[in-house]
Amino acid sequence: MPSNLYELRPKSRKIGKKFDELISSLGEDDSSTLMRRLLECPKSIPRELLQEPIGKVKKKGKYWQYYFSNGNRLIYDVSDRPKKIVLILFMGDHEEAQIWLRNNSKG
Repeated sequence: MPSNLYELRPKSRKIGKKFDELISSLGEDDSSTLMRRLLECPKSIPRELLQEPIGKVKKKGKYWQYYFSNGNRLIYDVSDRPKKIVLILFMGDHEEAQIWLRNNSKG
């Protein structure tokens, strides 16, 4: 894997299984867009990708949230040091994501 890409890690096996299920349930274009986003630019959209129909990402407290067109959300943390890692923390619908953020963004 090239060193400029982020490594994806689920916080737990349960989250990993949910993430795998999510990827399989998405169409090829949506899953490709999600993976490209998480591996290449989890915090911002580079200028050359601004025209690409890519999932919206917003900073929510200390975490990042990826918005799917169907209302689901993916919440993750990003570490640039010592390794480039995207830690997948949560997946669920809008209301579940709000509750998760309220309960986990303190501190």
